[in-house]
Amino acid sequence: MEVLQRTANRGSVSTGYDVDHSTAFDFTRTEYYHWTPGSNGNRRTWTYSAWVKRGRLLRNNYLWNMGNGDYNQYDRTLLKFDNVDALYFGGGSAYLIKTNRKFRDCAAWYHIVLACDTTQSTAGNRLKLYINGVQETNLATNTAPDQNFDFAVNRAQKQTYFYNHTDSSDPHDGNASEVIMIDGQQLGPESFGEFNSDGVWVPIDVSGLTFGTNGIYMDFRAGGTDIGFDYSGNDNDLTAVNLNSTDHSEDTPTNNFCTLDFNSGYLQVHAVATTGFTGGNLLRQGSGSSGNNGSAAIGTVGINPFESGIWYFEVEVPTTNNGSSLDVGYGWGAQSIVNSSNRDNNYFYADNSIRYVTQTAHSGGDIQSVLLTCGTTPTIKFYRNNGLVHTATHGSNWTARDEYYFPYVWVKGGSNEGVMNFGNPIQEGAVASPNTDPSGFGQFEFDTKSGYALCSKNVAEYG
Repeated sequence: MEVLQRTANRGSVSTGYDVDHSTAFDFTRTEYYHWTPGSNGNRRTWTYSAWVKRGRLLRNNYLWNMGNGDYNQYDRTLLKFDNVDALYFGGGSAYLIKTNRKFRDCAAWYHIVLACDTTQSTAGNRLKLYINGVQETNLATNTAPDQNFDFAVNRAQKQTYFYNHTDSSDPHDGNASEVIMIDGQQLGPESFGEFNSDGVWVPIDVSGLTFGTNGIYMDFRAGGTDIGFDYSGNDNDLTAVNLNSTDHSEDTPTNNFCTLDFNSGYLQVHAVATTGFTGGNLLRQGSGSSGNNGSAAIGTVGINPFESGIWYFEVEVPTTNNGSSLDVGYGWGAQSIVNSSNRDNNYFYADNSIRYVTQTAHSGGDIQSVLLTCGTTPTIKFYRNNGLVHTATHGSNWTARDEYYFPYVWVKGGSNEGVMNFGNPIQEGAVASPNTDPSGFGQFEFDTKSGYALCSKNVAEYG
């Protein structure tokens, strides 16, 4: 149980309550929510709870920033991941909490609860951090606030989520779901989640909670201009900045969708892991201009091609491709190749993986589709704008291995991009008339041809 408690929710299937909505953030767009309370709430006793999925790592990433000052926690209070992926809480230049462990699982949904009550006489009870239902005690910094200290939380000043408004910097990249601020109560994680039958921490229905005067509850079910609607009953609606209905996502803690893994930036020996990922790790930017110089990445979900299931994803190439000096490779990469030292593009193409390269010229905005049919004789079909262009059949032009395969993309050319859609498109890949998979999940440009989206509910049932 301890291992499950300490790891994140990487693919749970809810045993009861389902979360259907999240907001997808692209840090390059500076997307965030904010509001200003009309009067002070309880600045000594409060609880923050949110489910967060990380995209690009190794950068400052704010979860919230409260208040207009920058002197100390009274004027400004913040919670963020820092540039080495630790979690910080504090304000100004003073931090009360810093974790030792790093939060680097891009496949994960992390549940964060920060519970405060500075009226407590026991210093250790005034501020508590919980990750996935377990109190975080292995801390690099752990300083109790003074008794009866007033934080900038619930102050009648700007309260911003997923951005540092003080310095106009460090927006969130990834997803967020079930964001809650409780005014006037110090609550434990059991008010927001529970361990399911597999011992994985999952959300519960929070609609019965008392949120307090300045409390908010964002479940992101609304779209359009109402995307920042407050469901606490307080009408504390938030203003959405650079966010709209195209940022609504089905990727949630109870149905976790595939993305690209930031940690797989090492795959292409010529690539730099810390660059080239945006849009919550759904957009891979290219590098290099000749030979195998390019940028590669694999997805966070692996499938054995000899087991069950039919799996579908799409790749958009926004720029015109001449089929030679600029191209995009996509398909499925074998686990043994991922783990080997031979990670260049040609190895993925030749060594029992299958990767189809866009070697014929095509227009910017064309949609490439990949359909993997698992079984005794697995096949992979490649489509362009819904027209079949290539079929790879095990035993004839592809020798599959009995191991996990991961969605794979390789992008060459600094101005080229591969925009992935595993059913959870970002703005660049937004579809006007979305198609769902046979389970009703996902938003795809084209019919999925009986293929399923790579999400935890589908993998649990069909994988």
